[in-house]
Formats: sequence, C-alpha cells, structure tokens
Amino acid sequence: MCGFLCFVSGNPDHLPLIPESLLIHRGPDNVSQVSYRNTIIKHWRLSIVDLSSSSDQPLEDNDFILAYNGELYHYEELGRSLFRKTYSSDTKLLFDILSKGNKRLLKGISGFYSYLFLDKMANIIRGSRDVWGQKPMFFHISENKAIFASEDTAIQHLLGHSGNVDSNGILNYLLFKDRFMGKTCFANIHELAPGSEFKFNIANWNFEVDKDWQSFYEEKFEDHVSNNQHKEASTTKLIDSINSSIDARFNCDVPVQICLSGGIDSS
Repeated sequence: MCGFLCFVSGNPDHLPLIPESLLIHRGPDNVSQVSYRNTIIKHWRLSIVDLSSSSDQPLEDNDFILAYNGELYHYEELGRSLFRKTYSSDTKLLFDILSKGNKRLLKGISGFYSYLFLDKMANIIRGSRDVWGQKPMFFHISENKAIFASEDTAIQHLLGHSGNVDSNGILNYLLFKDRFMGKTCFANIHELAPGSEFKFNIANWNFEVDKDWQSFYEEKFEDHVSNNQHKEASTTKLIDSINSSIDARFNCDVPVQICLSGGIDSS
C-alpha cells in the first residue's frame, strides 16, 4: 500500500503546504514531492519491490512525472518482452509503458494499480484504476483547484470544509457497506470508478473520464469456458491459475505473510 496526492492550482502563487503526515500511514518508508508549474505531486511509499531509493516516487524525467500505487506481476518478463530491458521494479516498467504511449497494454497485464501521470509538454494529467478497483483514486475539481488522491479524507483536509457531507453517499455506505456512482461521504469529492481512466487538461481546465473498460464487466463467464467442456480440463486450468497467481504474489523483496479464515471462500 502506497499513497499519492496531486494538487493543481488555478493560481500558481497559491500552492498549499501538503503535510508529510497526511498519508504517512499508507507509506512510511519514503515521502517525496515534486513540483511543476502550478502542480504539486507527493508520494508516500511502502517499499515492497526494489527496496532501494531508485524506485522512490514521484518518478520524474524531463518529460513526465509518475505517482503510482499498486503492483504489476511478472514485471521482469514483461520488461524483457516489451522493451528488451531488465527492470528492478514494476514502477520503472509502468513509467516506460506510459511514457511510450502504450497504456492500452495495461488491460492485459496481471496486477492492480492506480496512478497519476503528468505529461509536462502537453500539460495534461492522466490517471487510471485497474478493472477490479483494488487501489483507490479520489478527485475534486473546482474553478481554482484540482486535487487527486488515494484517500478522500486527504482531499477534504486540503479543502478545509467543515461538515460538508454527502448524505446520499453516507446512506449508501450504511445500507450496502459500499459507495456507488462515484459518490463519497463528502460533497464535491468523487471516486474514480474501477476500470476507468481520466484526462485532465491543465491548460484549459478540462476534465474527462473514459469508461470504455465498462465492457469488461458485461462479459459473460460462459464465453470464457465454452471451449473447455471437460471437467478434468477445467479443474486443471483452475489449479494452474491458482498456483500461478500465488507464485506471482511471492515475488517481492520483503517477507510475505498469508492469513486465512476457515471459510471456503478464503481457503
């Protein structure tokens, strides 16, 4: 778990001080911040893959800035196949995928993520979440500020609102233990839907959300198993998938723990 926050000000002379403690619970191993024109991007890192400082974020070069929370599995193999390079972390691989305009590759990659990617030349910020929505992304857009963050409470802190709540969002959570249609418990703070991506043009202050991944949820399970009629073949494929997914999650540079309840859904 890591955390990030991006603040874009309509007035470059009024950039806020973002407290280091704001999301320190999400990433205590490193806290770094970069600024570009009227934009601040801050990242709180929990080091899992590549414990060196070379994978600290935000990751920046002359053209782009990346703030990322998540993990891309099999990043070594992907790096060799896509760019003929050896990668020490999935962060650097994601940076190259996005900087070379290959973001559509993420649809077929095993992993989970949310990220912010600033294109300096175009003056555009792009962001996205994986189709399962495992990693959070919240945003606030108003006339003079735009804020993107891993937690809605971090945005609320910077807005300085008192008692500015969304009663429908609270009601949804109390009834269903979840929030729907991008609502949060706060007014004017929204959640990016799983599988969505956005583009924020800083120059003209235009914010667009692309939901073309919605088709992922409309696929029928039968379409994936129709060519696998035999029970034995289906069972073998399922076992191989489980073993492969477990192996992928053990590929990290810190000790791993697995905790299971006694339920059939967990074990």
